[in-house]
Amino acid sequence: MRTEQKWAAIGLAIGMLCPLLLVAQRLGESDETWGETAANGLAIATPAVCAAGAFLAGRRITRGKERYAQQVDNDRKQWLMLDDFIGSLDRGDMHAQVAEGFEDRKIAALLEGYKTKLMAEKEEEEQRTWETRGLASFGELLRASTDLQQLADDVVRFLVKYVGANQGSIFFLQEQPGEEPALT
Repeated sequence: MRTEQKWAAIGLAIGMLCPLLLVAQRLGESDETWGETAANGLAIATPAVCAAGAFLAGRRITRGKERYAQQVDNDRKQWLMLDDFIGSLDRGDMHAQVAEGFEDRKIAALLEGYKTKLMAEKEEEEQRTWETRGLASFGELLRASTDLQQLADDVVRFLVKYVGANQGSIFFLQEQPGEEPALT
């Protein structure tokens, strides 16, 4: 039985109780038959009025419950969209976007800003790691070499490979007193 029907039944029961009490009171007062009085009209209308009032109250309660259930469902969907976006970021997917259906644009903008900040920090961290590894490898190269010519060749080879260049050279600046400086 639906909520509106339950409330209508409760109202009808209360409405039926009122005329019965009125009839019992009248029967106790005298043996005369009733005339056309306002009390008689009220006694006849009370069940319908109480049933209608209770039905309307039940409808209002039902609609409130439905709105609440819809809001809970909508909130759940919004949280799932946030969870998907944050999960994508956590897995390293920096191309993830906040879902179009997400309603709170302020939070979406904050999350996009957070993603941009994470991307910048990740790039900085990768740059620091690249520099640290390169310096460590370069230090190992310097410690391992004893011949200056071999060291120069190894340094050029290492730098070309590490920076991804096609070729490399080392030039020295020679300055002689009274002459123009020259690269050799």
